[in-house]
Amino acid sequence: MGTGLIGASIGLALRHSEPAAEVIGWDRSLKHSAEARRIGALTSVARSLEAAARSAQVIILATPLQAVIDLIPRVVASASSGTLILDVASVKAPVMAAARRALLTRPQVGFVGGHPMAGRELGGPQAALPHLFRSRTFVLCEMRLRSRGARTQSSAAMREARAFVRSLGALPLPMDPREHDRIVALTSALPQLCAVGLALAVEQDVPEGARRVAGSGFGSTARLAVSPLSVWLGPLMLNARNVGRALDVFQRQMRLLSHAVTRQDNRALGRHFARAARAKRRFTPG
Repeated sequence: MGTGLIGASIGLALRHSEPAAEVIGWDRSLKHSAEARRIGALTSVARSLEAAARSAQVIILATPLQAVIDLIPRVVASASSGTLILDVASVKAPVMAAARRALLTRPQVGFVGGHPMAGRELGGPQAALPHLFRSRTFVLCEMRLRSRGARTQSSAAMREARAFVRSLGALPLPMDPREHDRIVALTSALPQLCAVGLALAVEQDVPEGARRVAGSGFGSTARLAVSPLSVWLGPLMLNARNVGRALDVFQRQMRLLSHAVTRQDNRALGRHFARAARAKRRFTPG
């Protein structure tokens, strides 16, 4: 469900690892689904979401975040018993809550929350790559349900999700959804907002005629500022508390740096730079 960059890349990866697999797609955009089929990501296009869900053993929800939440009740209601539903949204707690409500009446359907840590600046099926997920982390959030039967189904769904993710070439990483959302607020949403803030600060204080003075550091740091709001609105609004806390943490660090610079405190600046270098190497080696 959803044949943009991520959905089409999953289709390509699956057909590469399992050439005989039948990959049925559905998208509100007929243009996207037609393009996904043209590039070989799909074997066929379903006429409706319900038709696609009824015939599937594994259902991938690869639509934007709010659409995932809105579609979950329809997909769960249409899925066959034993079907695995896996979403790829970048915020997990609200998705898991929506799935938990839907599964109350269909506990025989499996649901696992997912988030592949992979992407491109380009979007749409035309940007899809069969190796997009190769050696990339794919977060998996297991559904926690109370009844014994539901817990058994949830464990089976998690095992199936791990195997599916590995078939894409990705590395499954189990994680609590709330912890996931706290971390991505710092490592994904915060860099996006910092890029926006940097671009706005330069626009405000740098004359138009001096734009050629902007160095490569500005270009690389502000690169994300061109990302469309349509991509980020859901992840920001539906994870607002964590994003707000991430901004508070960042602002505290900026105040410390500002204090060190204005007081010309070389030692403090040295400590901040050294800590930052160690942190960068620890989280993104190379």
